[in-house]
Amino acid sequence: YIRQHKVVDVAVLKDDAPFSRLNSDGTIDGILSEYYDHLSRRTGIKFKLVAYDSKDSACEALTAGRVGMIGKFENDIYDANRRDVMLSIAYLNMNLVGITHTGQQDITNIAVPECNAASVKRILENTGSSTKCITFKNSAECFAALKNNNVDGIVCTQTAATWLLNQNRASDYVVTAFGNNEKYDICCALKP
Repeated sequence: YIRQHKVVDVAVLKDDAPFSRLNSDGTIDGILSEYYDHLSRRTGIKFKLVAYDSKDSACEALTAGRVGMIGKFENDIYDANRRDVMLSIAYLNMNLVGITHTGQQDITNIAVPECNAASVKRILENTGSSTKCITFKNSAECFAALKNNNVDGIVCTQTAATWLLNQNRASDYVVTAFGNNEKYDICCALKP
């Protein structure tokens, strides 16, 4: 594939800060932009980030051959199999964490970003939790739901939690490990 393509198009989500965010001028900022710039310098392979609205649309683009890979895909073999994609070796390991209001006692529902939903739902099922999982487009929308008291808490990556709390009054919130300090690995997704 790389021999046939001078540039590898990489699907990312257009509104998944701090990992990727499409700016009004068409550029893409975030951790993934920096990662693929660094990878390009190290390998000589050129990468072009292409923004998509959702994980589903990124998977459709991969299946149709419009992109060579998806740049951020959770290391979930069940989700990968369902979507008929192949996963790379994990290139980023993070913890999943919960964020609640300081003093929050009962947690009956949590907001989860779309990109973390499969892992979080599986963890809740495996632990026998009755907590309702509500999926939002991204971690910022989850946090907005928490701020507006529409949910009791959110679950996201430690990286996203740090980014969110740096923009808000951190003292109003509590961050705790989610599950049994579950790891959240990030891979690339490719066509089989």
